[in-house]
Order: sequence, then structure tokens, then C-alpha cells
Amino acid sequence: MMKRAFLSAVALLSGVFLAPPARAAERPLVAVFAMEDRGSALAPEVVSNLGAYLEARLAEGGYQVIPQDQLRERIAQEKQGSFQACFDESCQIELGRELSAQKILSTRILKIGDTCQVTSTLYDLKKAAAELAATAGGPCQEGALLGAVQEIARKLVEPLRAAGGDSAPVVSPAPVSGPPPQPASAAPPLAVARTHGNFFLRMCAGAGFARSSTQGTVVDKENYVLGGGTAAAASIGYFIAPNVAVHGDLFGITLIEPQNYLNNERQRDLAGQYTLGALGAGITWFFSPNDWFVSAAAGMGVIRAKLGDFETETRAGFAGSVLAGKQWWVANDWSLGVAAQVMYNTVPVRDDNLQHTFAASVLFIAAYD
Repeated sequence: MMKRAFLSAVALLSGVFLAPPARAAERPLVAVFAMEDRGSALAPEVVSNLGAYLEARLAEGGYQVIPQDQLRERIAQEKQGSFQACFDESCQIELGRELSAQKILSTRILKIGDTCQVTSTLYDLKKAAAELAATAGGPCQEGALLGAVQEIARKLVEPLRAAGGDSAPVVSPAPVSGPPPQPASAAPPLAVARTHGNFFLRMCAGAGFARSSTQGTVVDKENYVLGGGTAAAASIGYFIAPNVAVHGDLFGITLIEPQNYLNNERQRDLAGQYTLGALGAGITWFFSPNDWFVSAAAGMGVIRAKLGDFETETRAGFAGSVLAGKQWWVANDWSLGVAAQVMYNTVPVRDDNLQHTFAASVLFIAAYD
């Protein structure tokens, strides 16, 4: 009798102490889709990095996350072998169900005014309804949007942790012998992807050279002026798209003591100045994120010459300019840069002749945009 009671007690205690622990709340399986960029002007790799960071923060907070490679592979299969982004809700829900996900996360970066707002919506596929949403925003700059993604991750993880979904055990590091490790040096600050505002102002100054020749039916010898001097340009306008500005333009070049040539033979140096000046309208394209740009302008120009006792000004004729270069941000709205410029101008002169001028210059830039 005593032996049977002892065995019963052992069995009871074994059931209490050796039974497997109760399983913690199941961690939901989430398909985190790529971020949709609606006008932030950030480089695609920056948007991709922000999406990968959000995915990692969700996994760290307790969600099970379907790997992005698996999502891309399935999207490529659905799009007949070519990877195309799956941004619309119906596409994401369908793929989420095919991958046996419980939830899907859809995230967008929305350009609103001068700010970028990040929105994330968590859909419950079983309920076929949005379960949770989080928003955060700031300037359309990489560092600011990183902070917005961190805030969104915090908002999405908090309800899961409150419900006990973050069941991953915390493992303490094993003790090591020897001196304690030195703290890692601080990570370098993130490079900020600058964005252009609405107003556009660019001022340029530099040096160049020009060749201005007279051509016409009554000109029997090639007569031209050649020389170097100072070049300048100015543009003022506004952005019609994140990287496209339209503007009014002033541009020109002044030759200092140019040389006169007749039939390619140098005749004499002309004491004075020979100036091409033009007024027109133009457009500038910026290529993010490095702010290389190309600008073109067209308008009307004149030539003014004051060479010794001789002084004249032509009638107006066509003038055009192409400018290409790069700018570097030095403040929130200011940048400095360098560019190469070519100009062309043709104006009527006496006896039905035409004066053709070609110019090339290197310009230094200060811009507010």
C-alpha cells in the first residue's frame, strides 16, 4: 500500500515538473511588402534600405516575417518572370494568402507639400480588414525618414508586446575571460538625401572664350573676332516637379581686348570689350541623388562692342545656351557647384550680313533651391 502511494506521488510530481511549458502566444506571420514611394525623390536604394530596416525592426519586435527574397520570387512568377512591384492592395492580399501569411504590411511614402509622410497599414487576411495602422513624417530627407520608420515600427510592435506576442527568449551573453571589450565607435551619420524646394535661384560666374564671325553674300573674306574673357549667367524660377525647374535666364560673355582675324591671319589686337548678352527662358533637370544637372535656355541676344573709338550695338537675334554640371549642398537650401556652358548667338548686322558667335566657358555656381 505504501509502495503504491509512493509511485502515485512520483507520477504526480513528474507531471508537474517535467511536462512541457505552456506555449506562449503565437507570433503572427507577416508578409512585409516593399515600400511604395510617391514623390519623395529619394534614390530607389534608399527606399529599399528603409523597407529592409522596417522589416528587421518588426522581426526584432516579435513578428515572424516572410523573407523579401521569397516575396520577390513569387511576384516574379505572378508577373510571368519579370519582377514588378506589387503595390495595389488586391495583389498584396493574393500573394499573402498564397504564402500562408496571417497578415500583410503595406507601407507608402507620400510627398505632401514640403514634407514626406510614411504610412503603414497591417491587414489581417483572415478578417479581410485593416487591423492596425501607423503614421509618421518629416522632411523628405533620409535621416528624417529613418526616424519616421523607427516610430512606425514602435507603434506596430507595441500592441503585439502588450498582448504577449513577443515571446522570443532573451539570451544573456556567455561570460568571457580577459579585459572587457571596448565599445564600438559611433556609426557615421547617415548621408542626407536633400530635396529641392519650390523656389529656384542660380547665379554663375566664370571665364571662357568666344569666336564671332561675319557671314553673308557681300562678305568675300572670313572676318572674325577671337578672344577670352569673363562669363556670367543667372536663372530664377520655380520647380514644376521634384527635380525639374523652369526659369528665366540671363547669360553672356565679355571678351577683353579680343584679336581680329582676316582669312585666318591675325590682324591686330582690339583695345576694348566685345560683349554677347542674352535674355531668355530655360529648364533644368536634376539627376538625384547626386545633383548632376543639365540646363537649356533659349531667347534673344545682342552684341555690344566698344573697341577703341569704335562703338556699336547690333539688333537682337537668336541666342541659346546649354549648361551641365554638378552641385553640392552646403546648407539646408544653398548649394555650390561647377558647370560647363556653351552658347550660340546669331544677329543681323549691316548689309544683310549675319554675325555668328560661339562661346564656351567654365562657371562656378551658387544656388538657392
